[in-house]
Amino acid sequence: IGPDAQSFLQSLVSQDLDPLADGEGARSLLLQPQGKLVANFVLLRVAADEWWCITDEGGSEALAAGLNRFKIRVKADIEDRTAASAALLLLGAAPGIVTAVGDVHAVEIAWGRDRAVVVVGSSTAVDAARAALVDVAWGTEADFEAARIAAGVPRQGVDIDERTIPQEAFLDEDAVSITKVCVVGQEL
Repeated sequence: IGPDAQSFLQSLVSQDLDPLADGEGARSLLLQPQGKLVANFVLLRVAADEWWCITDEGGSEALAAGLNRFKIRVKADIEDRTAASAALLLLGAAPGIVTAVGDVHAVEIAWGRDRAVVVVGSSTAVDAARAALVDVAWGTEADFEAARIAAGVPRQGVDIDERTIPQEAFLDEDAVSITKVCVVGQEL
């Protein structure tokens, strides 16, 4: 959050943020200078000066530390809101499915070979959104794992880690802009 939030993120992450409008998002990566993975996440533009980074469970600490490592003379604050936030991943849904539901943000993203909607907000708001989505068939953790593997989506800490080069896990297919210039770890 802050007036330099977009330019700060744009200079570091693998995805081109300039085309994104408020309420839009994309998958992205933060890389080590050697091109190996720090974090795999979804970026959501809430406003020009507010971006949310949504990670796999347990990934927020590495992402916050990685961003803070490069924060020098930047007017932007990095906050880990994991304890007060929640997220849902809806496969095969349109972003409009949650427009009338509480104070949450919904963004459509590439999810491996599929499309998905990420719903994020406070834990209370996401719980309310889930309760209001009566026409959604909720799966189990095993269902999610099967869908994730079928879609070719690697999970941080399970399939990929800090030794992973994005191309090894096909992360470059939807989390890397090939037209963007100059990001940390771009040489690979």
